[in-house]
Amino acid sequence: MRIKMDDLKSFTYVLAVAECKSISKAAELLYISQPSLSRFISSLEQELGILLFERKSNGISLTEAGEIYVEYGKEIKRLNSTMEHELKELQLSEEQEIHVCMSLSASLLLVMEVQEKISKKYIGCKASFSNVMAKEILPGLKNRTYDLAIGPDLSEKDSSIVFDFIVEDYMLLAVPKKYMMLQKAEKREGEKYPWMDISMMPNEFIIQDNSCYVRQEIDQIFEEYGKELKPKMIVNSSMLAMQTLERGMGFCFISEVFLPYITNTKDIDFFCIGKNKVKKTKTGIIYLKNKILSRQEKYCISVLKEKIINGEIGA
Repeated sequence: MRIKMDDLKSFTYVLAVAECKSISKAAELLYISQPSLSRFISSLEQELGILLFERKSNGISLTEAGEIYVEYGKEIKRLNSTMEHELKELQLSEEQEIHVCMSLSASLLLVMEVQEKISKKYIGCKASFSNVMAKEILPGLKNRTYDLAIGPDLSEKDSSIVFDFIVEDYMLLAVPKKYMMLQKAEKREGEKYPWMDISMMPNEFIIQDNSCYVRQEIDQIFEEYGKELKPKMIVNSSMLAMQTLERGMGFCFISEVFLPYITNTKDIDFFCIGKNKVKKTKTGIIYLKNKILSRQEKYCISVLKEKIINGEIGA
């Protein structure tokens, strides 16, 4: 038995029939006629000298030989895709622009340092950075506006992305000092911030709406306490929540990484929260699962990780 390793069409057709469990449905998916696909499969089986599919009245299923063919077919297609990508990458040499978006704070100096480090290793490669809200990350990656993102873990929300975890930060309750809540907080061993029981808080919450990633974290906190969320105000971003906070109009929930955006922290108390466990948020590198990372992008990720771990991004 001999398989033509260069016949990718054979693997594509067999994989389609295996996934659809129907020649007619696979034919629609492949944009060919059912008789043509049926003849192709039969011809392939004759060439191999073994049946790949078992035909039944209620459908079609893989034989043991078919299972083996599909297993290796998937791997061959993956290797071919990787080969084509690397050849294209070589053809383009080192010229590439990497677009990174982030929902964290980063100084212009830091961005220049990252760009310089990448350009030094890969001459002709440039990295551009954009500050966005967390809710803009997924659309930006999917429409190819951005190659990489720095932000919260969105992988549970969307299975089409990879979240490369880097650090964990506190989810904080920020309260203007005029509310005098510090005296009601508890000092907990090992925690960076005093702990606050949110059931003791008056309903002066400024809450981000459902379009914000942090909202699901907030909802979980209130569910833990069995406390009904009655916000004083609903805003469409954490930035607006913090601006309202600084005006003393109420208190809000923010990730620790957003503290640099607050201009007057001396008039605000910060508390860690969580009934059963202190709430923390994860920060990492985000990119599409089906994306094949170039050498330049992999290096960019390693540089960004180093900066985030050292507290230079989001610090």
